[in-house]
Amino acid sequence: MDLTANQQQAFSFPILKNADILHCMSELGIDLTVDELNEPHRHKDRVRAVFVNLLAIGRGMTEEDLCSHSDEALRRRDALSHPEMHEDSLSELKFLKSAMKFMMVCGLRDFGWKDLHAPTSKRFRRQLSGAINFARFREERMLMYDELTTQREEIVVQLQEVKDEGTKLNIQLEEAKLATDKELKEMEEIENDCVEMETEITQQNKLQATLRQESTDLKKTGQ
Repeated sequence: MDLTANQQQAFSFPILKNADILHCMSELGIDLTVDELNEPHRHKDRVRAVFVNLLAIGRGMTEEDLCSHSDEALRRRDALSHPEMHEDSLSELKFLKSAMKFMMVCGLRDFGWKDLHAPTSKRFRRQLSGAINFARFREERMLMYDELTTQREEIVVQLQEVKDEGTKLNIQLEEAKLATDKELKEMEEIENDCVEMETEITQQNKLQATLRQESTDLKKTGQ
């Protein structure tokens, strides 16, 4: 099995030039010099600080987070013969594990203790290139997320406007229905009045006809 080939396949990001690395680090707010990049073994404290900053950017972890430990971890430390000698060990171990997890996310599965305590320029450049690639990918996704969130908010506003308009139309429709019902009721009352008037007129006409007939009959009798 060609381990070198397999490792290269895992690194699906370009190894950046020093100038590009320094520029990108500056954009991320991380101070790094050419000497620190070329000779990281002479600047191990700065290497550690760089990874602390990368953890803050990539995983949202602060120095305080790195120094806080679970109750189980504290119990195990206290169970040791000289727990006071391991005060810093827990923090260093948590920092190493966190850096390893972050590097795995960046596509580097071979990050370890030596990369912090005996770093080399070649590996340091590769690790920073992977972190920069991840940061760019994350920024692109964040921009996409922000865009989708904005579109979603606009759609929600439009849906609310449509809903409000629908509610308004329903109210207007209900008002129109009530008005129509009222008009129909008034028309029905008018029609009933007309029927009653027609009935009354018919009765009056019949009465007048009867009276005229009686009057005619009386005149004939008088003759």
